[in-house]
Amino acid sequence: MKKDRKFLIALELNLSKLSKKNRDKIVSKYYDIIEEEKSKKRKITSILKDLGKPEEVAKREIENLKKNNRLKDKINNVINTLKNHFKNKTKKVKKESLISKIKNKIKRKDTLKNNIEDVIEESKEEIINVSEIVTDKNIFEKRSTRIKRIVYKTLGMILTIILLFIWLWLVIIFMASIFALLDGVKIYGINIALLGIVLLVLTIVILINKSIFRKKISLKWSLIFIISFIVIIAFGITLSLKEISKIKTTHDVSDKYTMTRSFTTYKIPSNNKPLYITFNSNYKTKYIIEYDESMKGKIGVEVKYYECYYDYFIKKGSDNIYISLKLNKRDRLSVYIDDLKEGKIYDNDELERYTVKITGSKSDIEKVIID
Repeated sequence: MKKDRKFLIALELNLSKLSKKNRDKIVSKYYDIIEEEKSKKRKITSILKDLGKPEEVAKREIENLKKNNRLKDKINNVINTLKNHFKNKTKKVKKESLISKIKNKIKRKDTLKNNIEDVIEESKEEIINVSEIVTDKNIFEKRSTRIKRIVYKTLGMILTIILLFIWLWLVIIFMASIFALLDGVKIYGINIALLGIVLLVLTIVILINKSIFRKKISLKWSLIFIISFIVIIAFGITLSLKEISKIKTTHDVSDKYTMTRSFTTYKIPSNNKPLYITFNSNYKTKYIIEYDESMKGKIGVEVKYYECYYDYFIKKGSDNIYISLKLNKRDRLSVYIDDLKEGKIYDNDELERYTVKITGSKSDIEKVIID
C-alpha cells in the first residue's frame, strides 16, 4: 500500500468520532494538500514528515473544529440578541394606520431576515478562511524552519551570482586562449585545462541552483560529470607542463630586440637656480654622468630603452624636467605571446632595463638635481 493512501486511511480512522460529512471534508483536504506538494516534485516521505503523524493531525483537526463550533455558537448568540432587540423595539413603535403599520412590519421583518442571513453567511466564510490559514501555517513550517529556509536560499543565490561572475571571466580567458592558439601559440594543454574548468564551474552553478529550488538532482550523473571535468583539467595541466618544459629561456635579447635612443638638450636656468630632473619608472637603474666642457649653459639627457616594453614621455618646465618611463602591459603581453610562437622566452629583467646618461660641463652638472 502506498504511503499517502496509508496515511489517509489512518487519518480517517482517527476521525471516527466526527460525522461522516466532517470526516470526508478533512480527508479530502489532506488528499489535496498531498497531491499539490507531489506536483512540486517533493518526495512523499518529506510531505508526510511535514504533516505529522495521523493521530496528531486528527487531534489538531478535532480541536480546530471545536473552536469553530464555539465561534459559531457565539455568532448565533449575537444574532439572537439582535433579533430580540429588534422585536422589543418593534413593540414600542407608536400606533399608526393599519395599512402603513402592516407595510412597515413587513419591511422590517424582511430587512431583519436579510441582514441576519447575510451575517450568518459572512461569518461562515470567515470561519472557513481563518481555519484554513491557521491549519496550513501549523502544518508546513515553523518560524525557525522558515527563517532557515530563507537564509539558505539567500546564501545560495549569493554563491550562485559569485560563481556566475567567475564563470564569465573564465569564458573570456578561454576565448582569449583560443585566439592565441589560432595566432600560433601551440600550447594545447592550457586550452584543454581552461575548457575543463569552465565546464566544472558551470556544473557546480547548475547543482547549487537546483538545490536552492529543490529540484531533482541525479547524484550518479552529477558525480560522473564532476569527475570527468576534473580528469580533463588534470590532463590539460599535465600537457601544459610538458609543452612549457620545451620552451627555452634566452638571456641575450640582442638577436631580436634593440634599444631605442632618445637624446634631448636642456638649457640651464640663468638665475643660478638648480635644474630638477625627475624620473618616474618601475625599474631601478644607475645614472651615468659624462663631462663635456664644450657644452656651456646646457646639458644633454640620453635615455636608452626597449620600446616594446615602455611608453616614453617628457614634460619640461622653467626649472624642472619630468621624464616618464611607463611599462605598457598590453605591449608586454604581445611581446610574450610573440616569443611563445618561436618557442622562446626572452629575459624579462633585460627587457625592463634602461640606461640614462647626462652630459654637460662640470659647473652645469653641479646645478642638476636628479630625483
